[in-house]
Amino acid sequence: ADETEKGLKDFDAASLNDLYSIADEIAATLDVTMGDKERARLLEHPTENRAAYEAYQQGNRFYNHSWDSTDVNASIVSYETATRLDPRFALALAALGRAHGWKYQLGLDPSDTRLVFAKAFIDSALRLAPELPEARLALGLYYYWGKRDYQGAMREFGTVHRALPSSAEVFNFMGNVSRRRGALKDAVESYRLSAELDPKSHQQLFNRAETLLYLREFAESEQLTDRVIDMAPDFIDGYLLKATLQIHRRGDVAAARRILADLESRIPPPRWRRIGHHWRAGLFRIVDDSLPSAERRIVVNAFGLDTAHYLLARANMYRQFGQSSRAHVYYDSAADYMEKTVKRHPEWGGAFGQLGIAYAGLQRKEDAGRVAEKAAAMLNETIDALDGPEWVANAAFVYASAGNPDKAIEWLTRAMAIPSRLSPKWIELDPGWVQLRGDARFRRLIREPPPLRSIATVAR
Repeated sequence: ADETEKGLKDFDAASLNDLYSIADEIAATLDVTMGDKERARLLEHPTENRAAYEAYQQGNRFYNHSWDSTDVNASIVSYETATRLDPRFALALAALGRAHGWKYQLGLDPSDTRLVFAKAFIDSALRLAPELPEARLALGLYYYWGKRDYQGAMREFGTVHRALPSSAEVFNFMGNVSRRRGALKDAVESYRLSAELDPKSHQQLFNRAETLLYLREFAESEQLTDRVIDMAPDFIDGYLLKATLQIHRRGDVAAARRILADLESRIPPPRWRRIGHHWRAGLFRIVDDSLPSAERRIVVNAFGLDTAHYLLARANMYRQFGQSSRAHVYYDSAADYMEKTVKRHPEWGGAFGQLGIAYAGLQRKEDAGRVAEKAAAMLNETIDALDGPEWVANAAFVYASAGNPDKAIEWLTRAMAIPSRLSPKWIELDPGWVQLRGDARFRRLIREPPPLRSIATVAR
């Protein structure tokens, strides 16, 4: 390793006249650390068109910079430029397909059309280079992000791992799939291995910290989150996780407010990406304990709010602060908006869950419970152990809002018994559960929460 470091220090990039010479020089310095396959890959020339390669590299910079829509869209444009300049540039085609899949996964365009684009470009890359690891990786991500086909994804990731055994990225994605399948401890280990292979990447640390939150290992999660923030001070999710942990770990709402205020000073609210799960979980209900504070934050296209979340957040806010007539107006608007959404997209389980909140606010109790349970049937902890628990908790929230404490406690007990974004301190402080605070069963969940049970039961 010392010889490698010395070789890299002696390397004079200015003396080289093209990118491939740089690759050759780097490969020569890495003989002691790289396997034959990986060294050979570094020496390959993925395209003879330098402008195409530069566009591809630019796409990588955008893709890896953030989850913001601006960066995601810019990466797609750059990869498209690369493939237009060289239609046989398989590496760029794979990256373009992957970027389209990522746009789908982030919810920036969760349409079937976006998945069609992703698969078409990945298939094009595979026709040109059937064994290209980046293309196999992109195909695995398509299975994972687009189809929830976890077995298919792991099969492709295994193929890539055999070709590139020191790839940190592959371990990271294996961790992502493991936690979706409920194998959270396996996921934590995969993220640890990924971080060892790529110690300068903040993403693996963040994923590990987030997974530890689900396991209620709050102290270790916060230690990792602090490292994430140090490494990536403009990464919004690090601050959100840090603020969340103040509530889970200590019940320190003031500390959470300070962290969010720091984030707001660094990244203007209109630039925040969509963070619906934080809104639905109750983070901002907890920190905004006055009507002026909440009204300032709940603005459409700011603080990660889209239209649906804006309408529901406004409705819940007015209900929380005793303005029932204003709350009714927003619940009614939210119900109308979400009814149209579920008609257009009956495959979106979360849309039914949000409709349940609106119906509960309108005291359409039977309708509220029906659609909330439909959402939880479509997406729960046995289907997706990362996002599924949210809709189990949502059913409890809907029943509590609709004035059905028995069903609310039943669903909340289920949610508290599985790894999720809930904890005793969280439900104690979240005003969304105010209807249950006088219930002895609710107080017992705070005082004696059920032990977390394993949910590694996903067969797909």
